[in-house]
Amino acid sequence: MATKKPGYRDHAPALKAATPGGRLAADRIISVFGPSEYLLSHSLDVLRRAATKAGLSLQTIEALALNETTMMTLTSQASLFEPASFYVIRRVEQAKQLPKLLKLITKADGLANYLCFVHQGEGVGAPMGTELARLKAISVPCFDPWPSELPDAIRKMAETFGVELKSDAVQLLADAAGKDLIKQRHEIAKLAMMFGDAPLPLDAAKIAPHLSLLREDDAFQLDRLLLQRQGAKAHALVTDLLGRGDKPLALLAILAGHCRNSIKIGSALADGATPDQLTGRVRLPPFVIKSYVQSLGAG
Repeated sequence: MATKKPGYRDHAPALKAATPGGRLAADRIISVFGPSEYLLSHSLDVLRRAATKAGLSLQTIEALALNETTMMTLTSQASLFEPASFYVIRRVEQAKQLPKLLKLITKADGLANYLCFVHQGEGVGAPMGTELARLKAISVPCFDPWPSELPDAIRKMAETFGVELKSDAVQLLADAAGKDLIKQRHEIAKLAMMFGDAPLPLDAAKIAPHLSLLREDDAFQLDRLLLQRQGAKAHALVTDLLGRGDKPLALLAILAGHCRNSIKIGSALADGATPDQLTGRVRLPPFVIKSYVQSLGAG
């Protein structure tokens, strides 16, 4: 009987199985594969956070650089006094020798380190798949959603930024950026910065004026300059963006959002909240909260 091809709906359950409760599962070998660049990146972010929480050392290595010597190094701990490592092995699709090297591992139980193999493509191929199955690897498929699955994908992505969207807003995003999840992430990241404290859920009428008006890179750069207290550079960037044709409304929303976030995070810190407790109180990703905490002098 033919094996069912994985799809978008298989991603979230598989990633949850690999990181139960936000921690790494006991299985030491993980295979992250698929054609979706966004889901591959998102999966690695989640796995790295779980590895950091476990006190592991994060390492990245190109699959083409592996040989018998390096493979044995990856599977053994350098010293009892050093932490175990979480190795991200990239571009597995280019390393035809990898299935043969995996045969050097008799079993995954007892490995000193975690090995996370990243393969961008429809499948890992029969030889690699056979070895991963033998080693009982956890598989995290990363496939873009079908059109019928796109609204669910947009909602889940918005949740990671603390943004709740009404159905018409979800449909507007689907129409504006299509199934390109990287573009969707750019739009949602901008909305999170603009409407960080706005009443939720957001509807289409509220987000429509801001879609595709300001690049995410520019929005984050402006916020970053303000956090670094580089007012002159921030002023120059705003002047440049206005001269380029960006709408004043979009820039004003970024500036207003920055002020709201600074006041809210500063107030929470003054009340005794720790940086780790802010995630539940401020609708921003952890890495953005960390930047505000450092800027406010509490990091």
